[in-house]
Amino acid sequence: MTNDKLSGIDMIKIVAAVLVLLSHVGVLGTYSNTADMWFINIVFRWCIPFFFVCNGFFMPHTGGGYKIYIFKIIIMYLIWTMFYTLYGQYSINKEYVKNVMFNGIIPAFWYFPSLILCISFCYFLSRVIEPFGMCVITMMLYMVALLGDTYSNVNPMAVGLQESILTYHYKIFNYTTRDGFLFGSFYICLGNFLQQHKEIIDKMGYSKKYRIKLGIIIFITWIFEAFEIYIAKIYNLGADINVLISTIPLSVLIFIFAYNIKINRKVSLLLRQFSTLIWLIHPWVISVLTNNIQNSVDRFTAVLTVTLVLAAGLIVMSSRIRVLKILY
Repeated sequence: MTNDKLSGIDMIKIVAAVLVLLSHVGVLGTYSNTADMWFINIVFRWCIPFFFVCNGFFMPHTGGGYKIYIFKIIIMYLIWTMFYTLYGQYSINKEYVKNVMFNGIIPAFWYFPSLILCISFCYFLSRVIEPFGMCVITMMLYMVALLGDTYSNVNPMAVGLQESILTYHYKIFNYTTRDGFLFGSFYICLGNFLQQHKEIIDKMGYSKKYRIKLGIIIFITWIFEAFEIYIAKIYNLGADINVLISTIPLSVLIFIFAYNIKINRKVSLLLRQFSTLIWLIHPWVISVLTNNIQNSVDRFTAVLTVTLVLAAGLIVMSSRIRVLKILY
């Protein structure tokens, strides 16, 4: 990359952040709950893995870099957790502390403690194991996540895992394997592996035919994701569909495609800030507007608009009051 250009990763990040918002507020529910469910699941399931891959790619490899990186995430997460605690008037007890540490006090915030956990786990793993070995170890953890979520009803092995090891896991992570340890760490390691071999994806960007071919492969992989979700739902293969096989190649391919899109540095930074703030602000906006707007399309439009306006306002304010940058 040249000094005045960055990749289009931040452009895809804001698309993914909007899709996360969409998944929480819905868009077709007024017309068909079934259509809304299928649309949301098929469109947005690659987004969280993509965010993890991005964080794995930019994961620091020095002790000092890791401390700064994690410290910023922790401070941001705790400040917003305090905001939602005061807004929601949550009681401070053992369950609250556990959720802050592992699950987030609101559903949308599960990502942040999971990110802290998987970044830390993968960083310390990287001190003793090569990137490929990290991928192998975390892939085995991901297989456990699959058998505890999307494929939990498939075979006796899945049932055995849920009745033994996962019994303790569920108590910590609120009955899900979509967490930083089993789920997120594999995508972090995939991102780290790409970073270690970025000269390969750098070369891919020089070919125009490559972009067309990659776009076609991404579309085919997305169809595979839709098919996997359809089969899992129709045949009741598991308790949920948070952990998928198809999102592994899909999130990596989208990352590679985004990596070779060059956009202006200032634009890239602005998109990055918006993507983070969309995630942080939209749960509050949903709670304020949801009961006041009945039509699902209007509700989605209103939530997105207000979220973007508030995010823009905070970005402008932080350009003058620099301490506000810790909020995102």
